Amino acid sequence: MLGLLFVATMLAKVMTLSRFGLVIQAVRGDPERVRFLGYSVAGYETAIYTISGFIAAIAGCCWVALTQYASPAQFDNTFSLSMVIWAGVGGRRSLIGAILGAFIIQGAQSYLGDTFLNTWLLVLGGFFILVVRFLPKGLVGLLEIMLARFPVYPKSGNGNGVSAHRLFPQAGE
Repeated sequence: MLGLLFVATMLAKVMTLSRFGLVIQAVRGDPERVRFLGYSVAGYETAIYTISGFIAAIAGCCWVALTQYASPAQFDNTFSLSMVIWAGVGGRRSLIGAILGAFIIQGAQSYLGDTFLNTWLLVLGGFFILVVRFLPKGLVGLLEIMLARFPVYPKSGNGNGVSAHRLFPQAGE
């Protein structure tokens, strides 16, 4: 399962760094501008939804192989909300952040869910609110802030003291 997760993550990252990924990111940001530049927004949206559906199908196959059982009752609103919480806690704009959020939340649920029983959802909700309120980029954003304090590259020569090391590209980069 971890091998498939790694392969899917690497393929998604390679796709994101390609020209196709650049157009998809532009469509996410401002579809009208992309349309005016001559790209078929509907075609790119259809392609990315198809690719994400394929990845979801692989994940569903892995889920059935892992649990040995699948029922529509398992996939209620709680499961969908869990995925939103994973992405919110880990980082909405980073695939690695969403994966990190899933591991953290599910790991905490395994250990703390048994201890707190019904109050676990309140603890989870409180943690989600705190992260969304104070860390809008999630835990990956916190990691980015901490890494900015220890620059890997020398400071830029423009005198503003901004580190060249960032996990996310900034506007204009």
